[in-house]
Amino acid sequence: MFRNYCEADFFYVNIAAKTAECKKIHNDISKKHFDRIVVIVSTPYTSTKNNFKISDDVFSMINNMSETDNSVLCILGSPYLATKISALKNFKAIMMGYEHTKDVFELTPQALFGAFTIDGQLPVSIGEDFPAMSSITVYPSHIISFPSEEQIEYQYGDFHIIDSLAQAGIKAKAYPGCQIFAIHNGNVIYDKCFGTFSYDNNSDEVKNTTVYDVASITKIAATTIAVMNLRDKNIIDIDNPLSDYVPFLKNTNKKNIILRETMAHQAGLISYIRFYDALEKDHNLYENKVSEDYSSCVAKNMYLQTYYDLHILDSICTSPRLSEKDGALANKSTYSDLGFVLIGKAIENMTLTPLDIFVKNTFYTPLGLSRTTYRPLRKIDVRNIAPTENDNTFRKQLVRGYVHDQTAAMMNGVAGHAGLFSTAKELGIIMQMLLQKGCYNNTNFFNETTCDEFTATQFPEYDNRKACGFDKPMLQYEKNGPACKSASPHSFGHSGFTGCYAWVDPDNNLVYVFVSNRINPDATNNKISKMNIRTDIHQELYNIIENRKDDSQQY
Repeated sequence: MFRNYCEADFFYVNIAAKTAECKKIHNDISKKHFDRIVVIVSTPYTSTKNNFKISDDVFSMINNMSETDNSVLCILGSPYLATKISALKNFKAIMMGYEHTKDVFELTPQALFGAFTIDGQLPVSIGEDFPAMSSITVYPSHIISFPSEEQIEYQYGDFHIIDSLAQAGIKAKAYPGCQIFAIHNGNVIYDKCFGTFSYDNNSDEVKNTTVYDVASITKIAATTIAVMNLRDKNIIDIDNPLSDYVPFLKNTNKKNIILRETMAHQAGLISYIRFYDALEKDHNLYENKVSEDYSSCVAKNMYLQTYYDLHILDSICTSPRLSEKDGALANKSTYSDLGFVLIGKAIENMTLTPLDIFVKNTFYTPLGLSRTTYRPLRKIDVRNIAPTENDNTFRKQLVRGYVHDQTAAMMNGVAGHAGLFSTAKELGIIMQMLLQKGCYNNTNFFNETTCDEFTATQFPEYDNRKACGFDKPMLQYEKNGPACKSASPHSFGHSGFTGCYAWVDPDNNLVYVFVSNRINPDATNNKISKMNIRTDIHQELYNIIENRKDDSQQY
């Protein structure tokens, strides 16, 4: 349960442990620099006789741990156990769980992180410093909570149809595996993994820690939220020309495109440019070893010419606009990766910080996300990353741990339109932050009015459903549209080429995330869309919520 909220190391010691074992644990902990140390003392024994069967050496170790800055003590069992800890006052906080049960074990980390209000009172006196009825009221920090399976089943019933839809996709080879994550009213109601990393017989099973390339979800989970943050700081105005923030556009046919138009795919930019065609024709553009001249890593043992990203930016600058080819711009809405490549550069120019570092420091670290990152191989073992395409044209290898999108790969893995890797749960936290109008874990990333503005349809008069960065339901529902039938007009999200989907519905307090690697081993496999798997699962979540029991029960 701790790992639902943060990366954590765990050290275990038997309650009857002796000096040598206790010293080893204490030394192992002392060697690392932890933000916080939580000492959990749990025993099923309720009798004070024989000190609850806890050895003097263990009590000594607990007392020593109290000397560490920001140490917290949790006692799960009899409150009288606290009377045996002489250094009780040295801990920065003390939490009483009162029972040695599964429910208490699951609730304790959630309480520590602020998933719900803590307002219990000490029923007995524990020395002079902690008289009976002592307490501190701690209010929620606007983070998700994890109800037990029993609570979810009681509240919502059976989720077997979602299980069946997910497994049907695997059986049809729409994808080898997937993660599905859903939050309703701030409570995680569905968190399951299916299948394997690939169709190989010896492939590893998908876990909730498996990291996926989320492709164009990067546009909202990195670039758009970054612009929202900068908008609130008056660093960027989305009604200004994009060239105000990307000066090399000023002498091009894109000097007057507005940032709002660009984010809503209403700026008349062409969809994409096949930059990787040049690499197929000219093998002198890359080497199989890193060097000063070839330092941009595209894939394993494949290094592109340093600063080749400048060639990409120049090509975007000189590319035609649709209005020059296809008539009136005002009537043209075309989804474009190129605009978000430029927006990514705008963020870097205005923050003087690489895009990946800016979003990490501004969002992912404060949100407690450890597996949401660009260039994941720098911090995550490749064995925990799902592979994407077996690329037979560009990289001539199975792509794993490197961004699948060719343009993002040629920009050293970091771009405004693609490049982000994450898990379903961590994407769910980002989407929950958006559902909560920019607030999560007592941190305001941007204000409510900014969230409302960016998630609203921008140019409906041109039959363009898009918001600023976010996708929206069709203006008139269509079965093969981007959202299921029950998704409200206020809902928003995005999909990803690799087989991912993230959606928020503020009218129904629902967050839904589906991640997969449907392009493994072949990117032409489009069964996931033909079968409407992602939106059918989404619809089933609405059906379950509609038929749920009264949700007045407090988790």
